Amino acid sequence: MIKIISQTLLILLLGLGQGLFSPALAQKKRNKNSSENAASVLENKRSLDDAEYYFIEGVKQYLLGRFPRAIDEFEKALGHDPDNPAIFYKIAESYAALEEYQEAEHFAQKALVKDKENKYYYLLLSHIYEKQEKYGQSIKTLNLLITEVPNTQIYYLRLGQSYQKMQNYTDALESYNTFEKTMGINDSLIRIKQELYLLTNQGDQAIAEGKKLMASDPRNPEYTLMQAELLIRLNKPGQAEPLLQALLEQYGSNARAHLLLARIYYDNSQWTDAFKQMEKGFSNPELNPQAKSSLLLTYLQGPQAEEQRQEFIKIAQLLVKTHPNHAPAFVLLGDLMLLEQNQEAALGYYAQAIRSGSSLNTETWKQILSLDASLNKMDSLRKHSEMALEYFPNQALFWYYNGMAHLYFKNYDQAVLAGEEGERLAFQDPALQVDFHVMLGEAFQGLEQYSESERSFKKALDKQPENAQVLNNYSYYLALRKEQLPLAKEMAGKLLKQAPNNPNYLDTYAWVLFQSKEYKNARNYLEKAVANSQDGGIFEHYGDVLFKLGEVEKALEQWQKAKQLGGSSPLIDKKIKNRNLYE
Repeated sequence: MIKIISQTLLILLLGLGQGLFSPALAQKKRNKNSSENAASVLENKRSLDDAEYYFIEGVKQYLLGRFPRAIDEFEKALGHDPDNPAIFYKIAESYAALEEYQEAEHFAQKALVKDKENKYYYLLLSHIYEKQEKYGQSIKTLNLLITEVPNTQIYYLRLGQSYQKMQNYTDALESYNTFEKTMGINDSLIRIKQELYLLTNQGDQAIAEGKKLMASDPRNPEYTLMQAELLIRLNKPGQAEPLLQALLEQYGSNARAHLLLARIYYDNSQWTDAFKQMEKGFSNPELNPQAKSSLLLTYLQGPQAEEQRQEFIKIAQLLVKTHPNHAPAFVLLGDLMLLEQNQEAALGYYAQAIRSGSSLNTETWKQILSLDASLNKMDSLRKHSEMALEYFPNQALFWYYNGMAHLYFKNYDQAVLAGEEGERLAFQDPALQVDFHVMLGEAFQGLEQYSESERSFKKALDKQPENAQVLNNYSYYLALRKEQLPLAKEMAGKLLKQAPNNPNYLDTYAWVLFQSKEYKNARNYLEKAVANSQDGGIFEHYGDVLFKLGEVEKALEQWQKAKQLGGSSPLIDKKIKNRNLYE
């Protein structure tokens, strides 16, 4: 019993009617007195039973998504019942599911030739034509359907869509209008027709469609808003404004109506009225916050945004007050604060966007990390870069900021991990790769892995031989270790050619000379350096050189200045107390 019910259900799913494989369709009238005719009838019945069996098996395979197997079963059925249109239909449908549209077209045509009264055969063939972009043949098939099969006027909608795909907007509109006369007014179809009228420069017809829709349901404010939007789009704000005012009088408040009025007033430079309407619209919590953010962004990209920025800041603040969990609003406020040169406030709003729990795009994260770095908020930079990397682990720049923060806190192992991952990801950005080489050079220096440090600095110099940061730091570290002093002197000398009066470069060069025991030359360069610097480390170096030259009192004086200025080494107090040099 279960098997019989299942088979019957499969037949019904086809929508092809009962008696599909009835022997009466194939056999001739039975001659009861003829044993030969009886045998023929019996054979036909068995053949049709086999066809029904294979057909049902094919439907099972089709429903399971096994389309090649379904085709095999249907073709077996066709062998037993070669004139059955339903079998051709199902073979065509299976080939279409496999996107083998030429084969599908062949079998769909055969199904239709054998049965011109089944609407599904027309629809399948039309669909197959469209998949092959044979829109003309699809249209011809749909027209035949509507002409030949009763009660199929609903397919004027599909016919209009086919004309539309061919950019035949005139016939598309005619089909849609015929559909509308039969089926009644539909707001979605009205919108489609309006767009087609606009494409064919028939703005008045588009307006007439809107009026027809409003008249169909005068109590629906959505239709009035749609008409106002259309009128504004057609540069007819004078016709849109009274519609919106009447709507507000009737309903008291409507966020979209306020914002459309704001658009009208803003475009007419009626700033006070415009921002008054904006305030009413943006303070309404019922309107989607994303729509508000998009609208505000449109205004901010307009020509008048600069002079009206303070008013837009107020609107943005109203937006975040109304929707405190809407991250894009905080991002907009952050962007506005950057335009105001207020980096602290910008970072604060970006941080609120993070706290809202929404995911931010890469550009916003870049702004946040850049502000953290420029404001020297290194703890914030570390936390924010780790958060950014959770969302965008393939962004090399985020690894750079993460490594920068770890370097600052002397987490050298973590800095190496960040640097190596970023170096790998930055293969298409040579400049950023150099930054990672430098970072790794610094991190390995901190880990006292000097050969790795040198390897990284050399990679950077191979790509940028005049990179001042690398020349300075690499030469200075070599001087500290008293290693490869000629190379250090050469690199420090390149620095001075770039900037002869830079106190840091003068200090580096002098320190290389100091470690090379060229104390008099070192003194000359340090005298120039301290004349233009308030860095305690440079004054300490000057004192060290003076001590080596036997000028202890002057050395002591410079050490005391170094301590006062800050930035000197941990040995400064010991040097002052014992009036002696310690390295």
